[in-house]
Amino acid sequence: MFMISTITQIVKNKITDCPCGPFCHSFAEHQKRQSILSATKKKHAGNYIIDNHHFATVFYKKEVSMKYAKAILAGGNFWDMQNTFIRVSGIVSIQAGYTGGRVPNPTYMEVAGGRSGHAEAVELVFNPEQISYEQILDIFFSAHNPASLNRQGPDIGPQYRSAVFYFDNTQKQIALKKIAFLNASKKFAGPVVTEVNPAGPFYPAAPYHQHRQLHRGETSCRLS
Repeated sequence: MFMISTITQIVKNKITDCPCGPFCHSFAEHQKRQSILSATKKKHAGNYIIDNHHFATVFYKKEVSMKYAKAILAGGNFWDMQNTFIRVSGIVSIQAGYTGGRVPNPTYMEVAGGRSGHAEAVELVFNPEQISYEQILDIFFSAHNPASLNRQGPDIGPQYRSAVFYFDNTQKQIALKKIAFLNASKKFAGPVVTEVNPAGPFYPAAPYHQHRQLHRGETSCRLS
């Protein structure tokens, strides 16, 4: 996991009425404090915690470090993979790109021509508190045919190979265990050919390729 950044988290604490009780020296003072508190609730509700301490109302932001994790997966063209995960709860971001090859900063045509050694892939940033890496792999293996070597539907070539690129040994072991389970279950006509390799440089594709099918309402077919 990695620290994505320190962000201001919206903390929704219940804001009670003026708790000053006997500390208010007069009814007029109490009314004044209540008026200020009411106005502040409207202005800052949801972004600040309001702490009424005797005669002072203290406002402060709560800084929370959010820890996310990454996954890189390849299973055919990256447009299909993007569409697979675009609405999955717990996925923070999806980026289409290239990885696993020899050529730095490859172009789409270099990868599509099969000359770069790269696979079309997606890089996912996810919140482990909402979705586990194992659940992500369950979706991944259900979204393509991992027993098809270098082919998904009409897309043929090593650039469309099935592969998992792991960031640590935990991800590696989860992937290997999942593949062993699929092979034992004989879910597919042949053995799973998904590669399990350490994650290397990931080269984002051009903006045009990011969520392309979602924007254009396209679909594509897959062949077993």
